[in-house]
Amino acid sequence: KAADRALLIAALKELGFTVADYPILTAHRNGLTINIADGQIRVQAGYEKVVPEIRAAYSRQVIKSAAVKFGHALTQKAPNRFVLQRRF
Repeated sequence: KAADRALLIAALKELGFTVADYPILTAHRNGLTINIADGQIRVQAGYEKVVPEIRAAYSRQVIKSAAVKFGHALTQKAPNRFVLQRRF
């Protein structure tokens, strides 16, 4: 369940989705349509593998946002590996 809708939208855009933010968040990419509402990600049958990608992209956005908020330096070492350094 995404706590921050803006971060979720940024994560979807990072993955190359076109996002429409109506009452139900709808995203499109290469013929795939996903709907996100009430904490649920709904995808077409056979495309379930995109759900972990969305969750990982959302987590990356949360980490980046927290680093900026607290004034830390964030360096990405690998796709899902970051080094966070506290600035003094």
